[in-house]
Amino acid sequence: MTFTEIHSWCCANGADVRGIQRGKEFIIRGQAPNLPADMGSLSEVFHWDLEFAGKHYPVSPSDMERLLSGVLTVDFYTGSH
Repeated sequence: MTFTEIHSWCCANGADVRGIQRGKEFIIRGQAPNLPADMGSLSEVFHWDLEFAGKHYPVSPSDMERLLSGVLTVDFYTGSH
């Protein structure tokens, strides 16, 4: 999983994600053409906040990988399954 893959997933799914690191955070927006400038290391992200359809969902790093790979869908978080 890379920041570019996360951005592509956000674009495809109309979502934004906020990556939370110790003492720092950043937002990857699905509607933004580029990634934020300074995001640090992906391995330093210990929590993701998924914003989808105006609601926020806590996502672990391992679940973010599952979302990107298709093992999990946004429906898992929204309760639409």
